[in-house]
Amino acid sequence: MPNYFQPGSLKRSSYVPLNLEDYDISPTNGFLPSEQPVRRLSDPYYEPWEQIMDRFNQYLLAHHIRRLVRK
Repeated sequence: MPNYFQPGSLKRSSYVPLNLEDYDISPTNGFLPSEQPVRRLSDPYYEPWEQIMDRFNQYLLAHHIRRLVRK
């Protein structure tokens, strides 16, 4: 039985390429879905969060995130 932890124990001829689709891995997107995610949630329930995220960097730099989230 070969010791796989020894350098040079695997020979090039023993390498078998894997079929990515067998593991649900896309060659272009990896584990991500093939369709792009939505840019914005359309349900009005999430609109306050969407508004915060529109200016997230500004709020974060101004230390306003905690105050806005607690509303």
